[in-house]
Amino acid sequence: MNAEKSQLRAIIRDIGGIQLLIGPILLIPGLVSILYGETYSALSFIISSVITTIFGIIAYKSNKKVESNGQSQAMITAAAAWMVTSLFGALPFFIAAHITPVEVAQSFLPAGETYSSSLYNFKSFLHALFESVSSYTTTGLTMSVHEPSVGYGLLFYRSFAQWLGGAGMIVLSLAILRQSGGMYGSALYSIEASGQKIRPNIRQTTQAIWKVYLTVTSLSALYIFISTWVVFPDYDILENLFVAVNHAMTGQSTGGFSTFDDSISGYGSYLMEMIYLLPMILGAISIPLYYKIYEKGSLKELWLDYQGRWLMLLSVIGSAFLVLMLSGIFDFAQSFREGVFQFVSALTTTGWQTADLSTWPVHATLLMATIPMIIGGSTGATVGGIKIFRAYFMAKGFGWRLKQVTQPSNSIIAMSLGTERYSYKEISNDLMEAYVFSMMYLLVLLGGILMSATFMGDNFTLIDAIFESVSAQGTVGLSSGLTSPSMHPVTEVTYIIQMLMGRLELIPILIMLRSFFNQSKT
Repeated sequence: MNAEKSQLRAIIRDIGGIQLLIGPILLIPGLVSILYGETYSALSFIISSVITTIFGIIAYKSNKKVESNGQSQAMITAAAAWMVTSLFGALPFFIAAHITPVEVAQSFLPAGETYSSSLYNFKSFLHALFESVSSYTTTGLTMSVHEPSVGYGLLFYRSFAQWLGGAGMIVLSLAILRQSGGMYGSALYSIEASGQKIRPNIRQTTQAIWKVYLTVTSLSALYIFISTWVVFPDYDILENLFVAVNHAMTGQSTGGFSTFDDSISGYGSYLMEMIYLLPMILGAISIPLYYKIYEKGSLKELWLDYQGRWLMLLSVIGSAFLVLMLSGIFDFAQSFREGVFQFVSALTTTGWQTADLSTWPVHATLLMATIPMIIGGSTGATVGGIKIFRAYFMAKGFGWRLKQVTQPSNSIIAMSLGTERYSYKEISNDLMEAYVFSMMYLLVLLGGILMSATFMGDNFTLIDAIFESVSAQGTVGLSSGLTSPSMHPVTEVTYIIQMLMGRLELIPILIMLRSFFNQSKT
C-alpha cells in the first residue's frame, strides 16, 4: 500500500511540474488578446494561468521528495498529464464565455454577420473541455460553429495549444522532471515521442525536437504568408500574418484548426487550397527524417526512408482513387479539388476541410474513413492513427509469415525493414505487439462507433457515426457534421475519450485505468 501511495504521489508531483509550465504559457495567448484589445479574453487567460500555476506549485512542492520508478508509472503519468492539462486548458474558454459581455462577444463577428457568437457555446464546461481536448490532442473537431466569433485571443490559443500538443507536453516538460532520470525518463520520452532518438540523451533529444519543430513551423508560416500575398496582393498584412502564424502552427502539429469559418475553403481560392497541401505533408514527416535530410543535405532521403516514401505514394494513389470515385458525381475539376485535398488532410491527420462531405457518395466517404484516417502519417511526427510504420511493418510481417509457412521448416528467412534485415527471433515480439495494438485500436474504435450511432439522433446515418469516430480517434478533425454544440453529451464524452486514447495510443490510458481499479479493490 505504501508503494502504491508513493507511486500516486510521484504521479501527482510530475503532473504538478507540467502544470507549472502550462500556467505561465497560458499568458502568451493572453498577450495576443491584449494586442487586439480583447480585455475580457485577456483576463480569462490571467485567471486560468493563476489557477493552473497554484495547482502546479501545491502538487509539485508537496510531493517533491518522492522517488519515481518504472515504465508503468511513466505511462500513468503520461495519460493523467494529458487529462489534467486538458482540464486546466478548458478554463480560458469557460471563463471567457462567462465574463465577456454580450455586446463585446458580438463585436467579434466579421463585418456584416448577424449570428450569435460561438463564444457562448463555452458556457457549458463540457463544450469547453471538448475544445481543450481537441486542441491539445491535435484533433481539430470543434464546438466553435463560427470560429472568427470567439475573438483573436481564443483563436490563437486553440492554434497554440495544438502546436504545443503536437510536439508533446510530456516531452516539453522532461526538463523539469529532475527526479525522473534514467529508465523512467526514457520511458516517458518513448511514450510521447513515439520515434527513434536523434540525440544521445533525453534532454538533448527534447531540445533537438523543439529546434526542428520551431524551424519547420517558422518556414511554413513564411511560406503561407508570402503565398497569400502573391495570390491576394490586397490582403491586409496584419491579418495575413495572424492567419499564417496560426495555420503554420496547426499545420505542423497536424491539428487542423483554422481561423476561418469554413476552414481552408474560407479563402475561396483553388490555388490556396493546393498551396496548403505542403504544410500538411510537412507535419506528417517524422522529425528524425528532417535531421537525416539536414545531415545528408539531400531531399532524396525522403524517398529512401520507407515512411516518407509510403507517405508520398499513399497520398498520390489514394487521392487518385478518391478523385475517380467523386468524378461520377462532380466534374473533374471539382473532383480533383475536393478529392486531393481531403485525402491528404485525412492521411496526414491534419483535418483541414474544403468540402461538404454530406454531398459525397457513401463509398467515397467510407474510403476516407477506413484507410487514410486509420493509417495516419509517419511515426515520429505529430500524426494520429495506427501510423505508416506499424501498417508497413504488419504488411511486411504478414508476407514474411507466408514465406515461412511455404518454406522448409529448417530454412531461415530474414525480414527486411528499410535498409536493415532481421531474424524471426529479433522481430516476432515486435510484430505481435503491432498486431495486438492494432486489434485494440479497432476494438476501441468499434466501441466509439456504437456509442456514436446510438446517440447521434435522426439527422445522421451510420456512415456519419463511423466517419466521426474514426476522425476523433485518429486525431484528424475532418467532420461529417455530427460534432456540434447540439450533439448528445454521451457522444461528446465518447469523442473526448477517443481523442485522448488516440493521442496516447491507448496503452497508457488502459494501464492507468487498470491501476485505478486495482487500487479501488484494496
